[in-house]
Amino acid sequence: MFSIVKSLLIAVATSVALNANAAEVTTGSSAERQSALDGTQYEVLTPIYTGSAGNISYVRLFASTQATTTFTITVVGSPSGHIYGTTQVQVPGLASPQYAVTTLLTMANATGFVSGDTSYALYFQTTSGTGAYLHVLYNSVTGFFENLTACKNYLLPGNFAYLINVDTSAIPNYPAQIFIQSAAATTATSQVAVIDANNGSIIGTFNMNIGANTVLVLPESFFEQSVGWTPSPSQYNVNLQFSNGSNDLLVGQSVVNQQLSAYLNITAACSVP
Repeated sequence: MFSIVKSLLIAVATSVALNANAAEVTTGSSAERQSALDGTQYEVLTPIYTGSAGNISYVRLFASTQATTTFTITVVGSPSGHIYGTTQVQVPGLASPQYAVTTLLTMANATGFVSGDTSYALYFQTTSGTGAYLHVLYNSVTGFFENLTACKNYLLPGNFAYLINVDTSAIPNYPAQIFIQSAAATTATSQVAVIDANNGSIIGTFNMNIGANTVLVLPESFFEQSVGWTPSPSQYNVNLQFSNGSNDLLVGQSVVNQQLSAYLNITAACSVP
């Protein structure tokens, strides 16, 4: 058990360090009070966990096109509605860097509660409407993690379907499985791109034939082998892009927690306006 927890801790810590280098960051303004923030213009992440009992939130920011996406993140206190500050993160196209929520709070100069607040919420916007995020909770004491993503607007498949931050074989204790279902009445062909989640570079592509009304369950290693690629020890995540012109594909992913013999679904992602 110790070796599993240690392995994942190293993976998370290194991933955060790498991703901090991959995206350009602008630190935030000082906290200021406003009468209210119109939350209908944002996608809101709440609740967040900042380290109590070993629980900490990680946010994975995804740019869903090949162009760089700028995320504006506003930290709002609860229950007061106090605005603690704002920060911006520029994410390279098709990349999905991961940040500890404590890092985002520091970037926005949210250094402590005022006005009787007991928690923070993160309000997300983009200038292009081409962003998404996942919210993952990790416990550094037990090694347990789960997907806490909850949205007003989920990232839905269009011409492309995406799976974000899929664990590679560089994290052998938490192998990922991919689910693909085709609703088409005939065999469908999807071009699959394997993308480095850290910087958005395309590692390789291949065509996959999916039978009519077929459900496939494949290990992540299948996609590595299909593009002739082996991740380095620090390449923990890839993004998978499936061409989906007829909008017939349903894709999903889970992680196997071998310590608990349990499956964790981490498919859901929030679309950011």
